[in-house]
Amino acid sequence: MTEKRPEAKPPQVIRDSHGRPAFAVVPWDTWTAMQDALEDARDAALLDRLRADLAAGREELVPMELADSIAVGDSPIKVWRRHRGLTQKDLAAATGLNQAYISELESGAKPNPSIDTLRRLARELGVSLEDLLRPETAAREFAEEQSPLASGRAASPPVTKSKTRPKGRSST
Repeated sequence: MTEKRPEAKPPQVIRDSHGRPAFAVVPWDTWTAMQDALEDARDAALLDRLRADLAAGREELVPMELADSIAVGDSPIKVWRRHRGLTQKDLAAATGLNQAYISELESGAKPNPSIDTLRRLARELGVSLEDLLRPETAAREFAEEQSPLASGRAASPPVTKSKTRPKGRSST
């Protein structure tokens, strides 16, 4: 047995001073149904775009094991390198970096590679720079970007250290 839906009530039209429709008042059920339909349409459009990007090779699906490995603290460089089927030697040759340096980056012995190094690695591994940051680094950088001081929203005077004491104060 199918559920019988009540007939949709026509909207109440509010006209402007020239008699032209200015506003439409709809029943709440109609409004929520419209919002649901709009959200469904947006979701469908995003899914279509994702499918097209996957088919064109602009996006890829990442196995959960890869994301989990990075989330528990494994080196993103190492995880992505292995996911791409590369050895440290392969990655070193492709990026012009030293294999020992790549090993140090992966082990955390060299925790702060230059932007140039990250760009080379990201380009070869086919990922973004952010994908190569450890989660704690990415979270810290995101927090810094969101802070009022980082964005310039909260201006505070610069702090300077003076080598002289202010007038009127004694040293005792």
